[in-house]
Amino acid sequence: MEEVNHFAHPEHPLKLIENWNEGGDDEEKGDDVRCFACEEPISSSDSAYACTECRFFLHKSCAQLPLTIYHPSIFQHPLKLINVRTTGSKDFTCDVCRLESLTHGLCYVESDEPVYTFCINCCAIESARKSEVNAIKEEAMVKLKHKGHPQHTLTLQSRPGAILCDACKTEEKDLFYLCDSCDFYIHKGCTNLAPTLNLPQHPKHSLFLVYSLPENFYNYPYYCEFCDIYIRRNDWLYHCANCRYFTHIKCALNAKPPTAPRDDPITSATNEDSFPMAYAFTDPLKLLHLEKLSLDNNDEVEITHPSHDHPLILTSKPECNNRPDDIDSIEVCCVCVRPLSLPYYRCCKDGCSFTLHKYCANLPLTLKHQLHPDHSLDLVDTSGHKYFYKCTGCFSYGNTFVYRCETCDFHLCVNCAYLPNIIKHKTHNHPLIQVIDPQPSCKACAKWSTCISYACKACDFQLDMHCAMRLPISLGHRFCRGHEIPLTYPPVEDHPEDFYCDTCEMEMHPKRPLYHCHDCKNSFHLDCLSPRDYYANIFLKGNRNVSYHKHPLTFVRRQKGTPNQSRESTLIVDENILMHQMRVIFTFRMNKNLSNQKVVCIFSKINIQTDHIKDLTFGVERMEEINHFAHQKHPLKLIENWNESGDDEENGDVVRCFGCEEPISSSGSAYACTKCRFFLHKSCAQLPLTINLPSIYHHPLTLTNFTTRGIPFFTCDVCYQRVSTHGLYYLFTKPDGDTYTVCINCCVVESARKSEADAIKEEAMVKLKHKGHPQHTLTLQLRPGAILCDACKTEEKDLFYLCDSCDFYIHKGCTTLAPTLNLPHHPKHSLVLVYSLPDHFFNYPQYCEFCKGRLLLQECVISEDPSTSAANEDTNDLLHFPMSVPFTDPLKLLHPKQLSLDNNDEAEITHPSHDHPLILTAKPQDNNIPDVSDPIEVCYVCVRPLSFPYYRCCKVGCSFTLHKYCAQLPLTLKHQLHPDHSLDLVDTWEDEYFYKCTGCYNFGNTFVYKCETCGFHLCVNCAYLPNIIKHKTHNHPLIQVIDPQPKCKACDKLCSGMSYACKACDFQLCMFCAMRSPLSLGHRFCRGHEIPLTYPPVEDHPEDFYCDICEMEMHPKRPLYHCHDCKNSFHLDCLSPVDFFANIFYKGTEIVSYHKHPLTYVRRQKGTPKWFIWSLNVEQGYVISVSALNVIIKIGE
Repeated sequence: MEEVNHFAHPEHPLKLIENWNEGGDDEEKGDDVRCFACEEPISSSDSAYACTECRFFLHKSCAQLPLTIYHPSIFQHPLKLINVRTTGSKDFTCDVCRLESLTHGLCYVESDEPVYTFCINCCAIESARKSEVNAIKEEAMVKLKHKGHPQHTLTLQSRPGAILCDACKTEEKDLFYLCDSCDFYIHKGCTNLAPTLNLPQHPKHSLFLVYSLPENFYNYPYYCEFCDIYIRRNDWLYHCANCRYFTHIKCALNAKPPTAPRDDPITSATNEDSFPMAYAFTDPLKLLHLEKLSLDNNDEVEITHPSHDHPLILTSKPECNNRPDDIDSIEVCCVCVRPLSLPYYRCCKDGCSFTLHKYCANLPLTLKHQLHPDHSLDLVDTSGHKYFYKCTGCFSYGNTFVYRCETCDFHLCVNCAYLPNIIKHKTHNHPLIQVIDPQPSCKACAKWSTCISYACKACDFQLDMHCAMRLPISLGHRFCRGHEIPLTYPPVEDHPEDFYCDTCEMEMHPKRPLYHCHDCKNSFHLDCLSPRDYYANIFLKGNRNVSYHKHPLTFVRRQKGTPNQSRESTLIVDENILMHQMRVIFTFRMNKNLSNQKVVCIFSKINIQTDHIKDLTFGVERMEEINHFAHQKHPLKLIENWNESGDDEENGDVVRCFGCEEPISSSGSAYACTKCRFFLHKSCAQLPLTINLPSIYHHPLTLTNFTTRGIPFFTCDVCYQRVSTHGLYYLFTKPDGDTYTVCINCCVVESARKSEADAIKEEAMVKLKHKGHPQHTLTLQLRPGAILCDACKTEEKDLFYLCDSCDFYIHKGCTTLAPTLNLPHHPKHSLVLVYSLPDHFFNYPQYCEFCKGRLLLQECVISEDPSTSAANEDTNDLLHFPMSVPFTDPLKLLHPKQLSLDNNDEAEITHPSHDHPLILTAKPQDNNIPDVSDPIEVCYVCVRPLSFPYYRCCKVGCSFTLHKYCAQLPLTLKHQLHPDHSLDLVDTWEDEYFYKCTGCYNFGNTFVYKCETCGFHLCVNCAYLPNIIKHKTHNHPLIQVIDPQPKCKACDKLCSGMSYACKACDFQLCMFCAMRSPLSLGHRFCRGHEIPLTYPPVEDHPEDFYCDICEMEMHPKRPLYHCHDCKNSFHLDCLSPVDFFANIFYKGTEIVSYHKHPLTYVRRQKGTPKWFIWSLNVEQGYVISVSALNVIIKIGE
């Protein structure tokens, strides 16, 4: 419609302006135009109703607000829209959001004389929420059939919650579907995922959505390309089958565009060596000393070396090999054991084959290395030692020169000692730093290694030295004649079939580096094409007779070009070396056999407590002896208390269970064969031989003793932890010989989880009828979630019940609340549980006694913050409130010594505020004002009644007086409430207007402390109020602040002026409630006794309170003056009104327009009903009185 008549502006109709930027007048355009209803600016593109004549504007939505709404979630009765400004209310507070909204023009109330008021924002939000809930309920009426859970239908729940989603495996808060028949939950957003997804990280192919890992990828573990977390078989994925590219759905949807690598100033370097190289990086010394590979005039022709008895001469031309005629031998350096390169040093004696690289002859005798920063390393010759050394860096054995720390038994071969500290590798964007860290496994071969590795700690990326350096870019092989085979990193695009090594004919892991020929389709393990040589640092020479061969054996080193595919083809004479190499060959073959065993992890880093195993039993009857398959030699005897029954040799933590390798505690029960020292926890001995856990594996698993299978370790397919010491595990052997292996810890934990889930399912079969929701039954859900509970109004994670018919949710723990509760905070009566606020408490808003909105007398349980509370102050030295009298004269209380006459006091002074001398008065004097009944004299500075001794004007007829301590006030003051500038003491008597004190909001016209720059005023009384006080209503001291945001906990008004607060507890009292209300006051309604100041709760007073002065109903949770004997109650303001004109000083007479006679200014004494009266003409009986808030004219005869 073009025009509307609105009740908030009855004078004129309002015209609709669809586009404010085009239709609004130039004067009204801009952000200065605000809506009358919500006080929000009308933007240029908004539609609005306007009366430009009166400058009255309403948003189109605000103008169309319904006159009556009904929201049971806000209030149980219909609410009516009213204009707040027509009611004259200046203290409008919304009872929903509790925000002071003094400027809002429209609000909703429950009656014409409202007790409850609600801002239009809260009502609009609730209306939108109700509309959204209705839409959700309508959507939930249609059952969902989803491909990710085809066996059952799904129902949409009407309330969002943070519950584990079976699709994305996260607990993000969202609306969710749950299965009508089983334990399946899915976020609403996960039900409409795109079937395909294109990612810049995988540009060649699209990723397809699948609801579980396809079975043809079960052979090996796969990890998400973004988060590097194991892909479980029931995970929803985006994947590319051709490239074996897998990613979790959340990781794919939240993937950020790839960015260029950014160098880290700590780890980056401009001269990093880039790997892999064109050749195997086995000779770092040669690369680092390229300048010494040429002959220099400064080179010494002959030298001596500590490792050799003969002189060494420099050779720059090839020499005949000083060995027997062996076409397959090469010469090596006796220090680094690497092939010689010209020029080099050789022994000058005929028949001696000792040789040295030119750069090896100049190696330093002492080296400081980053991998061993505590000590220096010494270069030592180990050729005469009985045993070979083992290099800490490469794990190679050696018998020549090595850098060694004698203290720590730390060895570095000369090749590892000069490896680069930082390298750049093709597989990672950041530089890699040299480390020795056995925890992370190598990203290339997935092996744990304690040798030198190269790592990027920021990315948790690590490569062992062999994978980082020793693998060349390409290698040749007889299967691919005429071209070399490139080193290939996964994913190998467009290769959906499995990989098999053409050397060992074993299946290869598709997500690890390999040598792959795209032309010939040949693939090779890294170790098969480039095997690791752990004996490259051994230097041997001469002949030796051995027992296992009839001829003497000669030590030779084969040339680079000869094939080296089999370790058995190398003849090694030393029996210790041979035995060690035989063990290596055995282990290698055994590992090759184990490579068929597929072992992966689907849980990440589960921390299993020992007690989980010890305390769980599987229902096996107690027996004294058992026969166990893991120890078939003898039966095992049960020892109920190991500390009492075990042999002395076995007592203690040194005895470990064969099954789980955990120690048997002194009080534990165990089965033992003490003769063979074989021990099993009682729970481990009672493990079932076969278990069926579908959540772990879809086939039954059999308990197996891995020591009988001859394997050194296995990796659990559930927790993916490498287990090398456990004696028992569960196993399933597939028809093709592959296996699925699970450690007993995972089985025990999963069994416990399954038992717990079965118990929940059994409990959920019984419908719950609860008093808090009597109209419908409740059903227990099988999965905990963080969802809003209708009982405790929190979203704590817990099992929960939901209503079968409506939108009602309740935590399981909230269904069993105690009907009564005794609290030390309320010791007189028990607290009774109710499921809604009783009707007779609807008159006023009620607040929790413990949460953030707690009122005055509640005990504080929040920890103190030293910066904002004074809890650490000594409260004995603080002023304690409330006092027995109103604290209106702080200067008098703070200067008690100056209330007595002192010999040092000056008898006569001058003051800048007065022209005449002032004399000290210690005795009462005649009043220097006209003869008026009931007058008192006040100090000109603080405007408070005089007390002896004081200064008065010596001139007859002049009534100027000063307190003795007011005459000595400093002219400049530094105050904590205005720390930026100092305050100057100024006299404002001659000013045109009264000043207004920032502390107490009192008007005044005498002396004040003022900041001229900021317009900040403090009357002399507020300037000397204590900084910290102790109040009866709070456990902690309160600090003086000026903070208008929090409300006073006593009167519920905004603290515009000075207040006292405990910021740690969000507790604040305005200055009047904190100081000006005395402990008791008298009134004619209670003659003969005073009325005490009372703080809620008023015990045993269930009826409502009414003030006996103003006859208005009183808020039951605010302080009041209450006489328990007479049952009289009074507002604080009614019995002790606030006087905002107490700092005004008047004298003489004044002719006014509203009265025919002159008025004389007097101040009445304390005993009169009104303490401060502004103007009085005694002869005619006319009184003009100033109350706390309004000027009231009273005329009486």
